[in-house]
Amino acid sequence: MNFKLPKFTSYYLVACIVIWALFVFLGLDEQATLRAGFWPSRGISDINFGGAHLALPAILTPISSAFLHGDYGHLASNMPFLLFAGLMVELRIGTKHTVILAILGAYGSALGYALYPFTGGNVAIGASGVISALIAAAVTININLGKRRIGKYALDTVFRVLLMTLWIIYQLYIGFFTAGGASIAIGGHIGGFIVGLLIGRPLMRNAIGKSRYS
Repeated sequence: MNFKLPKFTSYYLVACIVIWALFVFLGLDEQATLRAGFWPSRGISDINFGGAHLALPAILTPISSAFLHGDYGHLASNMPFLLFAGLMVELRIGTKHTVILAILGAYGSALGYALYPFTGGNVAIGASGVISALIAAAVTININLGKRRIGKYALDTVFRVLLMTLWIIYQLYIGFFTAGGASIAIGGHIGGFIVGLLIGRPLMRNAIGKSRYS
């Protein structure tokens, strides 16, 4: 039996690469970032943001920004994680549920970025928020702790809280103590990851049936 890459993961990965290469080749990468990146300070109805006529509606920019990347290093650092996390999720819950996860992850990432106090109002672009949601979902849907408990707490709940705490600490470490950390969308990574933790398991149950996964 021949193995085929899942549709969403492969299409999304190819789209990110093609869009980046096309905009760079045409010299439109900066305009694309201005018009289609996610700006926390932008009004919902503002179509002339920063002087860019016909910029995408702000409500759509959490999605559009997830297809844009700043330079080759940014793109190259995201695509392997997208491939492996996407495979781990989409092969378990299917294309439709993975698309739902990615969309909600993009909006959760945008919300996390907007709420993060150290963004400086700068633009956010890149697939890393969606990837963070995929990583969190991949862990939660592939590790089933069942109904075991630690005292009065469900072991699964303890596991997810611990996982979220470690992710936040790791992201804050990157943001404050590594070279280039100030340019990384830390809040976006945290927001996307939280979405994956919250909806990965419900999507899994919906995809394969509660009786088979509890």
